[in-house]
Amino acid sequence: MSTSSSGRVTLSTLGNYQLDPSLSFGCSLSISVVSEPVEPPEAHDYLQQVGTPLSGDCSDVPTYVGHLPGFPIGGWSKSWAWWPNDGLGGPVCTREVEARPDGTIVLIG
Repeated sequence: MSTSSSGRVTLSTLGNYQLDPSLSFGCSLSISVVSEPVEPPEAHDYLQQVGTPLSGDCSDVPTYVGHLPGFPIGGWSKSWAWWPNDGLGGPVCTREVEARPDGTIVLIG
């Protein structure tokens, strides 16, 4: 490990890990400490997921599924989750919604 006068610390080698006696790998990592604040990531209010309709098309999610009062209709896209099929995983329809300061609820992304 080396440290410069600017406060930069460099770790040249973190380790060499043996997965198999005939195979090995290493990695390098450089870490910089800065004095400027880093904005935290913005969290969204709701991640909604429902099982994929029989059609396989997320635009076919019924309007009564996942649409709480004030929530927009639609906006579902296909993804994968571990919870369907008795925990074996599979395709789901997912979306994120956010409550804005003025009380409106909007789809994210």
